[in-house]
Amino acid sequence: MISESAGYTSASGTSYSTPLIAGVVAQLLQAHPAWDPMAVRTALRLSGSHALEPDTTRGWGTANAVKALAADSAVFGRVTGDLSGGAMNQTFVNVFDTAGIMVRSGLVSPWGWFLYEKLEPGTYRVRAEHATLSMSAETTLVLPMLPREIHLVLKPSVRVEDVPHPGAFWIGQPSPNPGNPGTRIAFRVPSGSASGFLSARVFAVNGQVVREMYIPILGTNGVLVWDGRDNLGRRVAAGVYVVHLSFRNATTARRVVIAR
Repeated sequence: MISESAGYTSASGTSYSTPLIAGVVAQLLQAHPAWDPMAVRTALRLSGSHALEPDTTRGWGTANAVKALAADSAVFGRVTGDLSGGAMNQTFVNVFDTAGIMVRSGLVSPWGWFLYEKLEPGTYRVRAEHATLSMSAETTLVLPMLPREIHLVLKPSVRVEDVPHPGAFWIGQPSPNPGNPGTRIAFRVPSGSASGFLSARVFAVNGQVVREMYIPILGTNGVLVWDGRDNLGRRVAAGVYVVHLSFRNATTARRVVIAR
């Protein structure tokens, strides 16, 4: 700020933060005149330096005007429990495009919040699944959209995909899970498709690919074996991983917990 007596100086307090946020809001409404008050609030929140861990002391942190301007291409929200109503950590939130390809995946923060930015325009399915409990929730949205916080409420889920269907590409649940040192995943391909390869990519919670595998299809039934090691042969750290499996045009994902 500029002081008449001392030139440039610094100060802090809500009296100074208010005009700064008002300036950011003016920029948002100039760029997005159709945004309503809830959209502006959501954009400010997801742009905050503490967007995934808000509290009553620091709030949502320091706003970032550039991130707020692009809020209409972000998926932002919180996962809560059906019975408790509180945050459900240890939950994966995966984003799928219309082809069923998982384009984003990650673990929610300890407060249950998640944020995926800079998604291309299109229709997406957002699915939350608890890492150890049979609970899930999902919704569908179209981007760009008015910025809104997505609240996914986990409920007990029935996994119909766990039941093999004749003539369909089927992936079983990892066993053991948790695994130490690794795990196995059974699969079945449709009759008449018993050729080619099943590709598998193992993702860490930060989105990094730690292992890639290609399993030759020698019959309709097979088993993927992951020894709990990365592409360099090193044992991965204990934690939660997502195994993304693909066969021709079909894809699916399974969560694996590695214990050490």
